Amino acid sequence: VVTMAAGVATLRDVLTADTLASLNQRGDLLRERLVDLFAAYGAPFSVTGIGSMMNIRTDDRRRLELCFHAMLDAGYYIAPRGMIALSFGVTDLLLDGFCDALEAWLADG
Repeated sequence: VVTMAAGVATLRDVLTADTLASLNQRGDLLRERLVDLFAAYGAPFSVTGIGSMMNIRTDDRRRLELCFHAMLDAGYYIAPRGMIALSFGVTDLLLDGFCDALEAWLADG
């Protein structure tokens, strides 16, 4: 009952059209930043998705595993397959840190 009440409260009070639009916009901006980072370093990655959900893709599975571990070492979790799903708690500051960590890994080659 408590879980159901929490779900109803979330849908009623937290998940508004504005908060959902803001989350999806944050995801769209992150995806653009990732595309730009990969292009700047000539990295063989692409990013697909929509709104707050995205996936880092590459033909080289080993490089994706290296990316996963590098981000994990830096304190950021992406799914080992490259999936990223933003939540409401993800701030612009966290996304900046994630992009900085990814750029540091890309720069190390």
